[in-house]
Amino acid sequence: MEETYIFSKQVVFPSERKAVKLFEPIIAELRGMISFSDELYYNILIAGTEAVNNAIIHGNKCVKNKKVVLFVRANDRAIIVEIRDEGEGFEMGEVSDPRIPDNLMKVSGRGVFLIKELADGVEFKRTETGMHIKMIFRLK
Repeated sequence: MEETYIFSKQVVFPSERKAVKLFEPIIAELRGMISFSDELYYNILIAGTEAVNNAIIHGNKCVKNKKVVLFVRANDRAIIVEIRDEGEGFEMGEVSDPRIPDNLMKVSGRGVFLIKELADGVEFKRTETGMHIKMIFRLK
């Protein structure tokens, strides 16, 4: 049986840092259709922004002709945010813990940690065409 979604939107954009600003209006539009807490709104906003930034900067290395695909959908139980890039991907075991004392002062390296902390479920998958992240945020 196919899942029915109350909201579904896909956006494809080039790997430019300024493109990250495309994420917030989509979540604001979703919030206009579905009521959810401020806490959940900001969790989605922070985790999604981190994931889009990672796709642009680390995945696609800011190569403008490489695309990032953002897909947001929601049903009555959850909000699902998926982001795909055209990069080489990474292994979770290679991502260092930002809480380790040697990493505390590093400028980057907190994105994956934040995503995992803020989302109710996360899947990272390397595909033939790049990296794919799926974040699930349960509606309370």
